[in-house]
Amino acid sequence: MTQAEKVKNRVREFRLNKPGTEAQLVFADALWHFRSDGHAHWMKIAGGAELAGKIERFALDKKRRALFLWFKDGSRLVAKKTWLGPRVRAT
Repeated sequence: MTQAEKVKNRVREFRLNKPGTEAQLVFADALWHFRSDGHAHWMKIAGGAELAGKIERFALDKKRRALFLWFKDGSRLVAKKTWLGPRVRAT
């Protein structure tokens, strides 16, 4: 099982602010917060450190209202806000 699949299986909720500059992945025991705009680019991890340490990089796409996470094993997680609700996919 890839690192992205492990994260996908644990995600309970995906939140994205209206401008698409901040996103949160909510787990039963953790909260990952990501911010990326013209002034800041950071992530704050509360819990889930064993998987968070495997994140290589992240990006927020305002136009597609999505969060992309790349992991060190080459896998990728995509979390999107759609009109059907949040969608989280591991590739």
